[in-house]
Amino acid sequence: MDLLFLRDSAEPRRREAASWFLSSGIKPTITIAFRSKLSLIGIMSQFKRPNILKSACTTELESLEAVEKHQPGLLICSDQLEEGDGFSLIVKAKELVPTLRTCIVLSSIDSNLKLALQTKANAIVHELDIGEQNFPFRQAFLSICTDHFYLGPTAKRVAKTFDKLTIPKRLEDILTSREQSVLNGIIEGKTNEQISIELELSYHTVNSYIKIIRRKAGVKSKTELVGLAMKQLVSRFNG
Repeated sequence: MDLLFLRDSAEPRRREAASWFLSSGIKPTITIAFRSKLSLIGIMSQFKRPNILKSACTTELESLEAVEKHQPGLLICSDQLEEGDGFSLIVKAKELVPTLRTCIVLSSIDSNLKLALQTKANAIVHELDIGEQNFPFRQAFLSICTDHFYLGPTAKRVAKTFDKLTIPKRLEDILTSREQSVLNGIIEGKTNEQISIELELSYHTVNSYIKIIRRKAGVKSKTELVGLAMKQLVSRFNG
């Protein structure tokens, strides 16, 4: 890893992250929860404005108390905490703050990816992804700010080996092949522009397909659409 490259690029990355967050419409406050205090420092360094970070915790109970007190717009947590775990934390935190957006950082991918999907987190990354030169954590943050689902490169590699990025059967039954291709892109966290380029469609056509898919699925937003797809995927895995 080119440490000088990471050092030199850290400042603009922090400015970008703060800018995305403040312009996203999400409440500009963050709670972070990690078992490792070193990881807490690493995550905190991603943000230039210290007032955005309202609390940094190491246990599930402490984190829930912070969420209830500060009503943050974003929760970033690890799968394992000093006491409790991030999976349970996300589910309970969303009950306290229904509009909360969440990102979970996994330490063990094979066994924990399924649990992470069940939480309906907005972004799922592996701790090995943090610090890569293509900055998956920054990409996850941008996806959260733009209301997209993000699956990090390490998680995606594992997911593909288990065929976890295919269209859930019930949606597959009601969508055309082109609509399925568009939905696959949404599930993978791609932007409308990326989908249009990949499928060689106009941006307007992709938007039209998304509206049709949402109507067929009976949901009002892309976030709900991804949540429905993930719920059906989890049901399929459990079966």
